[in-house]
Amino acid sequence: MIISQGYRDSHQHKGEDYHSIFSDCPHTSVLWELEKIALDRILEANFSGKKPRYLDFACGTGRILMYLKDRVTDPVGVDVSESMLAVARRDAPDARFVEADLTRDDPIVGSEFRMITAFRFFPNAEPPLRAGAIQAIIRHLHPDGIFVFNNHLNTTSLMRRIGRFLGRLKGRSMSHDEVVNMVEGAGLTIMRTYSLGLLPMNDRLMLRPVAAALAIENLMSRLFNFPTLAQDIVYVCRRS
Repeated sequence: MIISQGYRDSHQHKGEDYHSIFSDCPHTSVLWELEKIALDRILEANFSGKKPRYLDFACGTGRILMYLKDRVTDPVGVDVSESMLAVARRDAPDARFVEADLTRDDPIVGSEFRMITAFRFFPNAEPPLRAGAIQAIIRHLHPDGIFVFNNHLNTTSLMRRIGRFLGRLKGRSMSHDEVVNMVEGAGLTIMRTYSLGLLPMNDRLMLRPVAAALAIENLMSRLFNFPTLAQDIVYVCRRS
């Protein structure tokens, strides 16, 4: 993915080990299933069967791109990690993958996309990198396009509140208010949010069986939209 002796370099030697967490880790796999449901709803609501030209920013091993590739046109994935892209190219040979840091050099300059995604990027990135990344993304967003991204490390989620109380919280996170400020500062408007992972669970503390946890979380995500409490928030944005 992306982060500077920080997040830019953090995934340079990752690949298959990163890719496997979305199937091997129980709560991460539940969130991934919920994200796929949200992506289905987003495509239907915004394109209604049409195939948008598509860019996946910080695509990593191509997880999001591979899920969407048959419902979009000319999918392009961009990432700075050669090892991550090797997995993506293996699993999605018909897509185009570009090894680049769009915040520093732009080999796809002039290209516009009606749908751009960026998953598991912004909460991990340092604030200056977040700002540079969203500006790079906007340069490629079609005037009528949508930008879809997630915050899987929501600072105010129930799980992270419990973690802080127990003194076990580590690493970066990002609050819903920080996301709103970042988006509005870049000239975008949040059109829709999807609140995923409302129950206080993680890969070590899970409701069993996992299928039951998924069913409950899916129902809650459809009934309630509380971005301040969810672990994983998916945002749909357009130009203001």
